[in-house]
Amino acid sequence: MKKPWLIFVYTRDNRSSLRPLIAATDLSGFSSNTLILSSIERDPAKLIDVVNELEQRGVERILILTSMMTTQLANPDSSTWKVIRTIRKIKTKVEGSKVITIAGGPHPSGDPFGTLINLGFDFVVIGEGEKALPFLVEKVAEDGLGEKEEIVKLASKEGLGIATRSETGDLIFSKRSFATLKSLDESIPFPIWRNMLGHIEIARGCPWACKFCQVSFMHGCLTRYRSIENVKHWILKVIRYRWRKGLHADIRFVTPDAFSYSDPNGGSFEDLMHE
Repeated sequence: MKKPWLIFVYTRDNRSSLRPLIAATDLSGFSSNTLILSSIERDPAKLIDVVNELEQRGVERILILTSMMTTQLANPDSSTWKVIRTIRKIKTKVEGSKVITIAGGPHPSGDPFGTLINLGFDFVVIGEGEKALPFLVEKVAEDGLGEKEEIVKLASKEGLGIATRSETGDLIFSKRSFATLKSLDESIPFPIWRNMLGHIEIARGCPWACKFCQVSFMHGCLTRYRSIENVKHWILKVIRYRWRKGLHADIRFVTPDAFSYSDPNGGSFEDLMHE
């Protein structure tokens, strides 16, 4: 079986979620077979054109991957709904498991059954995806849609969050760990080799479990941190990249819990700010 082609639907609303996942799949050996569609919200038909072109080239399996939040589904004219409707058109025209769709992010993680049944996706990645997505891509490349239950069983052994539908239409999902990454140092914040930059995620998870927020339910109540040395590493990467382009340094961070960085070791965060 040849490697599948991956198509990441990369929109303004989901780019922060997808950057580390693109990096993860690239480093898992799929970089030469990956396309990033960044203008699809303006021209959804572009996705159809790309799939048709890959079919004409004899590609045996095409994976369409996207991420979404519930708020993006509130407006039926949103770019997210345009993508979903376009994917549905593609699925009705392509036979068998040549085109397989995968969704992740806050909404699919919170409502995997609705994402599979109502939105029509084949698989959902629940929670963090740096390990789950490359695992799923590799298994789907081998088995297509024919071994769904086996894929879920194997994911459970690794603690990876994956959901799909059985042959009878029932929801089947793996037993997942909130923290498949022991440290955020394992997460590449963005694939700089693709000329893609973004913020640096310095913390993941939150102890407060507020009912209006999904962070604790997606990533657990034990906060994991990116080490100071790793943060500095990526800051320097961004500075050097932008300097070569003649641009000023634009360094951005994201964390779910403000400035409680490795508390009570707050001094390490202060040291980083001074440097």
